[in-house]
Amino acid sequence: MNITEYKDAVQKYLASLPSSKKSCQTITAYALVLSKFGEYLKQNSIENISHITVVDWRKSLFDSGIKVNSIKTYMQRLYTAFRWFEHMDMIEQNPVSIEELPASERREYNLLTLDEIEKILTTKPQHRIHGDIAARSRAIIVLLLHSGLRNSELRALTLEDMDFENSTIRVTHGKGDKYRLVPFTDMAKEAVKEYLESGIRPPDLPVNAVIFGSDADKNGHSTNGKEWHEISAAGLNNMIKRYIFNLTGKDVHTHLLRHAFTALCDNKGVPLRTIQTSLGHASIRTTESVYLYVLNKQQAAQTINAAFN
Repeated sequence: MNITEYKDAVQKYLASLPSSKKSCQTITAYALVLSKFGEYLKQNSIENISHITVVDWRKSLFDSGIKVNSIKTYMQRLYTAFRWFEHMDMIEQNPVSIEELPASERREYNLLTLDEIEKILTTKPQHRIHGDIAARSRAIIVLLLHSGLRNSELRALTLEDMDFENSTIRVTHGKGDKYRLVPFTDMAKEAVKEYLESGIRPPDLPVNAVIFGSDADKNGHSTNGKEWHEISAAGLNNMIKRYIFNLTGKDVHTHLLRHAFTALCDNKGVPLRTIQTSLGHASIRTTESVYLYVLNKQQAAQTINAAFN
């Protein structure tokens, strides 16, 4: 396959993904990797793609300082695309070999302790620190800690998705465009109600408008409710970092609140299968190998210390 054939195949592959129920986020992620590989081919004047081409690209990613886990993700996405090319008879053999994928590096998370989680949940935000959006920030934090929602899932929530009577939240477009219900605790409901009563969200918005939006214009200035749009992923992440750092001094991004939610569930004896369902993991092995392993390391050490002491 030459570079012209590659570009044509990529366009057809990306065009096929929506009909196979791939989310916009997934399609964007694949498009980014395939574009990066295409740029590499162009910059190095590579006419035909071979196994050594892929190996050299992997080496260039490593030499540029990209983390090993990210390189593995890039390679996996490239492998999946070329496997589709192979199935569509666009190439004779997949040039990306599974054996060439780098081994994952174990991540060390800056986890929140149970005491820190309790402090975050029980401390009312100070207006002088968080400004007019204090009620929105608290509602988001409490909801994430009590539901295990992902960044994209929280940003897409509407009032229609929140069932105050049955204490559930409907996630209509989870990872892989999957539907599920997550818990809506009394504390989370109270925080959301305080946010709605604060006037930050314009009261005349329809119920299908995002609940945790922003009225800022393209320059970041408030429009006093004239505009209302979804917060960006980076914007939500930065807000959470500021909020939690002010309370704990820790640098914690949005996804680590899913770990904190899991820690709370595990601490209260919630069955693993129930945690898996709420988090939206396709396989329980993900819940076991990633979440509970990481979260219970410190707890296990403390348990042994207590026993010996």
